[in-house]
Amino acid sequence: MVFKSRHDSVFSSEYKSFYDGSHFRENNFLSGQDLKLSLTVYVDDFEVCNPLGTSRKKHKITAVYWVLADIPATSRSSLTSIYLAILAKAEDVKKYGYSKVLEPLLTDLKSLEDDGVFVPSLGKTLKGTVLCVVADNLGAHSIGYPPDVLHDLLEGIVPLELALCLNRLIKKGYFSLNDLNSSIRVFPYQWKDKVNCPQVIPLNFASRKSIGGNAHENWCLLRMLAFMVGEKIPQDDKVWQLLMTLKDIVELVMAPVHTDESIGYLDSKIGEHRLIKALVKATRMSLPAQLRVIIEQHDVRKLTLTSGIPDSVEELLSVIMERFQLQGNFGLMYQDKDFGKDFFTMTTTADVKDKDTVKLVQIEPTVILNLTTVDESEVDISSVQSDQSITPVSGDHYSADDSGSCSSRDTVLLPATCRSEPWPAKFKIPKFSHDVEMILQEANTAYHAQGTLFQNPSVKSDINQALADAIFYYTAYPTSLQILQVVEALLEKFPCLKEPGSFSGLYGWQQSLKYKMHNYRAKLRSRKLSFPEIDVNALKRKRASDRASAKNVKKPKRAEVNYLPAHPIGESGESLEKLRLDLLSEVKKKNNEKLIAEKMSKTFSSRRLEVVSSSPAVQDVKERWPALFSEAQIKEEFRRITTIRLEETFMSKLDGYTPRLLELVRAKGGMAGTKLRPILDAINQSHGIERKRDMVIQSLIEYLGESREELFHDCQEHDREGQAQHIMKILVVHGTPEEDPSDVAIVIEDTRTLWGTPQARHKRWTQESQEGGKKKNMAAPNKIRACNFTTGGGMHYC
Repeated sequence: MVFKSRHDSVFSSEYKSFYDGSHFRENNFLSGQDLKLSLTVYVDDFEVCNPLGTSRKKHKITAVYWVLADIPATSRSSLTSIYLAILAKAEDVKKYGYSKVLEPLLTDLKSLEDDGVFVPSLGKTLKGTVLCVVADNLGAHSIGYPPDVLHDLLEGIVPLELALCLNRLIKKGYFSLNDLNSSIRVFPYQWKDKVNCPQVIPLNFASRKSIGGNAHENWCLLRMLAFMVGEKIPQDDKVWQLLMTLKDIVELVMAPVHTDESIGYLDSKIGEHRLIKALVKATRMSLPAQLRVIIEQHDVRKLTLTSGIPDSVEELLSVIMERFQLQGNFGLMYQDKDFGKDFFTMTTTADVKDKDTVKLVQIEPTVILNLTTVDESEVDISSVQSDQSITPVSGDHYSADDSGSCSSRDTVLLPATCRSEPWPAKFKIPKFSHDVEMILQEANTAYHAQGTLFQNPSVKSDINQALADAIFYYTAYPTSLQILQVVEALLEKFPCLKEPGSFSGLYGWQQSLKYKMHNYRAKLRSRKLSFPEIDVNALKRKRASDRASAKNVKKPKRAEVNYLPAHPIGESGESLEKLRLDLLSEVKKKNNEKLIAEKMSKTFSSRRLEVVSSSPAVQDVKERWPALFSEAQIKEEFRRITTIRLEETFMSKLDGYTPRLLELVRAKGGMAGTKLRPILDAINQSHGIERKRDMVIQSLIEYLGESREELFHDCQEHDREGQAQHIMKILVVHGTPEEDPSDVAIVIEDTRTLWGTPQARHKRWTQESQEGGKKKNMAAPNKIRACNFTTGGGMHYC
């Protein structure tokens, strides 16, 4: 029936499919009386990995599919009708070309044309060939084919012209963007339009020159636009006529059936669209306008635009910069008369009319930070008691008393230039100056009574300064999430400060506070005082290839509180280098741990500067700072950086989560459950807390399906020196293969960074094991006992 209808359509005067075209009719191979197979070949690329992740384009695949074109059109898009022909890495296609990649397929197609394929249901051999090749724009361009209608029209011309025309119609005052978006939301869509209904148009659509949206959404908006806002627009408006002509063109292109008459009509519509577009382009900026431009507080100028206000913010900004010969990075704000003439960020020139006021705002270079916040509210840091701490900058004054030192009951010493607290779980808004507090209290009262929002630029400036001081107490480079946390706390305390016109009332405060922190750091950098965490990102300190403000920014990682502290008062790089040399001899002496701890604390800033600035190899760090590679100093260094007591925190968290972890482990079935039973038996029979912790961690390794061999490596005493060739391993040393571990070592980058644990601790572990019974030890293989010893021996935190 399919082939019969195909030949019937050859004599039709309508154009419903490729069968009706002249190319098919004139093809002797396909249009003859014998049945032939017509194939449609489709080329497309797809990402195996997350298209927004760091591995994008690395594993991109080029796929070639084929579909039998003789089946009804409604069935061609079904997955059961699409067959895979070729898969190739996109980089190989680019390197060797399509001729090499398609060679196997072309060989098969040649066989199909010459020899055919036997079809059992028909009882005959059918020949066939490729009827057409289809692809998206990227794929079509790569093989030299013309573009496709979906990408070029519905995701290309349509969103572009909609954005340009809607921007002009809004400027003419026929309707506002809010009116249009409201109509888009409440419009009674029917049938498939309910699924493909358009999205609301973003505020920056004019500068982007696109309304966004996918092909179906854009098509739906173009069709329904006349019902949404058509009655508000004069029918003789050329911009509106341009949109309606575009709608007619799209409907004709997407029509299921064509005739010679409809094709001629489409050609005339395209000509009409081009003519109207030329008229609109010639007159789109014909209305002259004047703007009041505030460059600085005492520099206000008049800007005359003889051709009218440009269509985009970028064009308007470019005109201002060129007309007044300005240099630098600026943004634009406009004065909104509906909100007491306050200034708002300009996202579209539709907000600006003749005789309006705009303001130039200098923008600091954006620093891109990829950090996350850490909730340390449950971590006890009360034992870190600082005699002196950093005094934040306020206005033009900065002071820091470094005469004291930080200490705790467990002898952790922190220089006074170090921060003593991590970012709080809930940010506490600082107390503002007396007059600002009084103003905000009155504004809050008015807000709760009448819903009035408070807008005062001078007060906002004072608030931003105080918030920047408070933020700098914790970090010089707050993340976007941390800034959001500050703004949320501010608006929770003073809801009168919500930004008008914003859905959440947060965005304007987030941006202004972000820029404030940029200015704050710039002000510190311009002074003679040393702020290494800021100075390290100065352009003059970067390599020539990295001299861009947002390139290779060095900033704290997760939980790092003292990322790059200043040198202690009275110390310099030279004096700290002398202390480092003293430490080289001190580590060779016995019973001087206290002196080593004091000097390691004092040289902390020098050590951090080396690590952050140079990123040295582990072997280099070990040669310069051998005192760091001990169990005590690793814990101390971790606490200097994060203010967290590593071992105590880890153990308390592990003990807290143990009941829930055991529930998960006991519920595990299958082969993993079988492996876990001996460990669970050992946990039930364990009488010591360290032994229980060992087994809980080991059960978690088995539960997650991790390989112990990836982390642990067993060796014998006589072979320990030759086992350092690992990127990251924990070596477990045995006297003989049957004996319990006698020592452990941590290897990083082929360097033994830490040897051994106290023998007494090992003896205690052995006694606990014996008390639990010999069966328990026999049930656990050597690898498991290695894991037990390592975690119970106190080396897990390294």
